[in-house]
Amino acid sequence: MTVSTTTNSVTAQGNGLTNTFSFNFPVPLVSDLVVTYVDSVGNATVLTTAQYSVTGIGQSTGGAVTYPLSGSPIATGTSLIIKRQVPLQQLTSLVNQSGYYPDVVEGALDNLEMQIQQIAGSTTLSRALTFPIQDINPTTVLPQASLRANNLLSFDGNGNPIAIAPASQSATALQTLLATSAGSSLIGFLQSGTGAVSRTAQSKMRESISAMDFGVVGNGIADDTVALGQARDAANAANKRLYLPAGTYLISSDFIPPNAGMYGDSQQSTYILCNGCSAVKIPITMPLGRAACVIEKLSLIAVGTTCTGITAINIPGVASGAHSAFISGLIIRDIYMGANGNVFGTGIYAKDIFLLMVEDVVMTNVVNPCIVAGKVVQSMWRNVVAYNTGTGIGFQTVIATYSDISGNQGPEHLTTIDCCWISFARGINHTAGSLMIAFIDTDIQSVNYGAILQAPCYMHGGLVGADPLSSAWSGIYIPTYSSDPSGGIVLRDIEINPLSLVGNPTSTFLMNLGDNVTALPGIVISGCRFRFGASGGYGNAIFGRKLASVVIEDCLFDANVLGDVLNLTGVTHAVIQRNIGTATSSMTFSDDGTTSAYGSISDNIFGQGFTTLTLNSPRRWNIARTGGNTDSPSGPTFTGPWTVGSVLNNAFASGIFTVAGAIVGDKVSVGLTTQQGTAYAIISGYVSATNAVTVMVYNISGATLTFPAGTVNISVFKS
Repeated sequence: MTVSTTTNSVTAQGNGLTNTFSFNFPVPLVSDLVVTYVDSVGNATVLTTAQYSVTGIGQSTGGAVTYPLSGSPIATGTSLIIKRQVPLQQLTSLVNQSGYYPDVVEGALDNLEMQIQQIAGSTTLSRALTFPIQDINPTTVLPQASLRANNLLSFDGNGNPIAIAPASQSATALQTLLATSAGSSLIGFLQSGTGAVSRTAQSKMRESISAMDFGVVGNGIADDTVALGQARDAANAANKRLYLPAGTYLISSDFIPPNAGMYGDSQQSTYILCNGCSAVKIPITMPLGRAACVIEKLSLIAVGTTCTGITAINIPGVASGAHSAFISGLIIRDIYMGANGNVFGTGIYAKDIFLLMVEDVVMTNVVNPCIVAGKVVQSMWRNVVAYNTGTGIGFQTVIATYSDISGNQGPEHLTTIDCCWISFARGINHTAGSLMIAFIDTDIQSVNYGAILQAPCYMHGGLVGADPLSSAWSGIYIPTYSSDPSGGIVLRDIEINPLSLVGNPTSTFLMNLGDNVTALPGIVISGCRFRFGASGGYGNAIFGRKLASVVIEDCLFDANVLGDVLNLTGVTHAVIQRNIGTATSSMTFSDDGTTSAYGSISDNIFGQGFTTLTLNSPRRWNIARTGGNTDSPSGPTFTGPWTVGSVLNNAFASGIFTVAGAIVGDKVSVGLTTQQGTAYAIISGYVSATNAVTVMVYNISGATLTFPAGTVNISVFKS
């Protein structure tokens, strides 16, 4: 075979009609042919041999390529490049004194020519920049890379290549400068509006600091801890908040935010994934002030099971027993915590902070959403909603100890407003703090207790209900606490409703007051509504033992209760008034058995009145207008014979009768059967000693009266 053509490639244009394209140069082997398809925008794709067929391999006159093998022909504006590309190798060996084969020698020469055409052809050297023949010894080597960087390729006085800086003010120079880190300082910016001043784009863009400026990846896979720390340091240096654009930021150690705070785009787009660490940690050394640090518009997500014992936002304060200290000024808002079945041990833990606001926060799968410990002063919790699966405590206050302050210390000036604690073992557990603690309009659905209150507080409004997971449940439980009455617990305008829970009469109470060991002081229950649901089975609406001082007023009671709506025993001081029950409602009450007990039970609408009423000092109690009983509930009675005999004018006869249960001060009603029809005789009685009633008949008729034998009836009324 001879190589009679000087070309080694051909470009065939598509026309949408043909799929067969010829070439006029020899190709020794199929593997020596390269076929490339170029689409209408210039993208080139090298085809595999399975995508086309070829004829004329080994022929000196060439052959043809068929593409595509099926479907529509290539369109106008596309092309097919058919090129011969042989290996740059010489594989023919001529051994001395061996046979001579002209075809072998000719084949080797043909291959050599093809190699020369391939190197010198249109796809290699013919496309290179060359110097004209008249140049004498031109320099063909470019300056080294360090000299070419950020410069232009130019030529010196001899026409040799050199690198030079772009000319000042040239378009090329400007383009080069704009591409550098200082480029934004060369672009102007002017805000619209009267009085706007010119400044640079760099100045405008540096108004905020983005985490993306420091190399965070934000894909939820790469660990962004270090880059976020660098961004934080820059924000502190500029006294600015840190911006986290939409993305997912994985961290593996507690992140301390900038002093001014940080913010994302929204809960739905900016996520911090916590791999065994807190998303936000505010150490006691953080230099906060009354100009608050603000954390907002973020979702904090626990990764796997590594955060079970971790706090999402941790304000740890000083160590237990250390000298007291405060940080000041923190706002947490528009935050979500939890997600995807993973759990945080605690949502927000706050200790030793002054001026704290938490608002518009949602938590799911957080065991203990909010813990307030020690000296947290002036904190507001608004619109915090948390859901769990029957464990943990929604909101709790915890005592702390300090080396320089005596006694256990708790929060002060704490208020929660419009918060919801759903499906926790306890909704609220308040055990610390005595000064201005208020829970306002709280909705609770709990498994064991709606609220346990062991420190002075004010609870107003809202609904306390039982969770479907409940078995034994109390709406509000106040076991005991230490306080003077003025610092007590006020419960006002709360609805307590176990919903569909079937109660246990011995352990299920809507309110459970006292532990029957330590006197419970200062309880005010006003304007509350007690509902028992259709299932019933509850022992009492309010069950109280050993109450030092209690006021229950203006409350409404459902009838679906197995016991008394009020069951109060061991009471020292009480005012119970203007409460409304149903026709089947009743009340059991007893004082503490001392002569110092006193109070008032009046104007209550209980259909069955008192089940029992036991008073040691009746004269110190005002009992009036309470349901189906008389104003003065009856006590012991006596019926027996008595012969009065003759009684002189203006004289009296008396007798002493044993009446068990009568005590001095009880009221007595007396009747004598033989006195009937007798004019001008007065009969009366009084308790002259314990268990003894003295009865007297006084003659005012003006003459001697003789009374035959008869029956005396004595009724003792506990007053």
